[in-house]
Amino acid sequence: MIVDDNPGDAHLLQFWLERFGCIVKCAKDGNEAIDLFKQRLFDFILMDLDMPSLDGHEATKAIRVSEAELDSPRSAIIAISGLDDKQLSSQCQLNGMDGYFSKPVCPRELAFALAEIRDGSPTPNALRSVSRAYHVIRNKK
Repeated sequence: MIVDDNPGDAHLLQFWLERFGCIVKCAKDGNEAIDLFKQRLFDFILMDLDMPSLDGHEATKAIRVSEAELDSPRSAIIAISGLDDKQLSSQCQLNGMDGYFSKPVCPRELAFALAEIRDGSPTPNALRSVSRAYHVIRNKK
């Protein structure tokens, strides 16, 4: 699932994900993302952080609650943000996200992250060698 209030950004991400063989659903804000999540499971979610009505942080928290209530497998949630700083990494981790991309998202980095998600947990050293724009967050359970 792609969650982004910017139609241009969402369309571009959808284009690349579909080229990588993904079936994609799009939501324009956090509330729509939660509704879609309750209707079906997603392997991964690309979540914009800055959206009207319900931002990416709050939407992620709500999705994590829904996962627990539905006893469903954990979806990888990757934040997308125009910001790139260490404080963002900590905030994303506290809110249950698994990593984040700095905008603009490079198709090669997106493909690599998806492959890591499909194959298991991402390896930070491998990701660092591909790009500094994708950051893995190790969640402690």
